[in-house]
Amino acid sequence: MSFPPNRADRVPGPQGLDAIESAETLLDVYEQDIIDLPGAGSYRDDKGLAASRISSMIGDLAAYAEHHRIDFYPASHARLGNSRPSRRYSEPVQSEDSWHVGAEVQVARWAQTSGKPTTPGYVSELHPGDAPECTVVFPGVPERRSRIQADHLRSADPFPIVATTRGPISSAASAEAAFVEAAANIRLANARRGTPTPRDLVNHACLAAGLAQWAGINAGRIEAVLAPEIEDAVRALTAPRESVVPAPLAANDVVPQTSITPPSAGPRRTAPSSRPGRTR
Repeated sequence: MSFPPNRADRVPGPQGLDAIESAETLLDVYEQDIIDLPGAGSYRDDKGLAASRISSMIGDLAAYAEHHRIDFYPASHARLGNSRPSRRYSEPVQSEDSWHVGAEVQVARWAQTSGKPTTPGYVSELHPGDAPECTVVFPGVPERRSRIQADHLRSADPFPIVATTRGPISSAASAEAAFVEAAANIRLANARRGTPTPRDLVNHACLAAGLAQWAGINAGRIEAVLAPEIEDAVRALTAPRESVVPAPLAANDVVPQTSITPPSAGPRRTAPSSRPGRTR
């Protein structure tokens, strides 16, 4: 059985080229037509054999370059492997128990199937079990909440710090909550034919821009997708507040002491108006 590609991604390169598939094609031809050792096994099943095939092929290429006086430096060319476009490349695998509520994540490219969002999001809920999952919120995505297998997630770029009138905000979750608050205040002011405060207008604009920049989407999508949350916030602001009426005291209840009364003053002694004279 072939060894796993280390959870490889597939990212199209320019003009449809793919470094991994190209290398596999070359190694297949080199192994089958050049080396041609029956019973030796395949590089696809053995990493040690793969290293041997690659070394042999690079050696042959270096000999060809030397024969034709072509500048060729295998070490420097090997470094190009990190920048060569490939539809498959390894990502650091993170343990599913490394996530926490508020963690900023994205779906690994190799797992971006079945319409899973490709933009970053943040963890809103953890679901432990044999196959742990996370509920991830994706700002600006219509189906903004998705329950995703924990080991299908990778760390996203950190949310950029956004300066607001309430102080700096450095997480996507806090930014969405603050945006909903500002948007609700603005809608309520408009509904009452008032003027939104400059504080709310500034926060609304800055937070929408920060979330859009982080998610790589249009800023208008932030408010459009958050419309249900904003309406809930408006209803909460306009809901009548229940007044709390204290319950009547029972016969054996003691009235709590709310202040301290100083003790009543006793008879006051006054000093004599003059000192008695001495008797001679």
